[in-house]
Amino acid sequence: MKKINIIVPCYNEEDNIKDFINECSILNKNYEYLITFVNDGSIDKTVEIVTSFCKENSNIRLIDFSRNYGKEAAVKASGIDLFDEVDEEAIAEVLS
Repeated sequence: MKKINIIVPCYNEEDNIKDFINECSILNKNYEYLITFVNDGSIDKTVEIVTSFCKENSNIRLIDFSRNYGKEAAVKASGIDLFDEVDEEAIAEVLS
């Protein structure tokens, strides 16, 4: 089974997270996946919503910053080396 890692920098995204996770449910069929939400100092309910999904799904994790550091820091915090992990065929397959 192919693996896919999705990094989602978040800043005040409470209105979008549920829809995003629902859209990602298509991954269950063909991929071993990990979705890492990196909360970048949100002041809304982003952390609470992602935390509830983390409890329900072991393929979802949360990294929570105490303040806004920017999306570049969020990507680095995920611990995934983007240049080593990119699989263009898998991305094209997911997007099609």
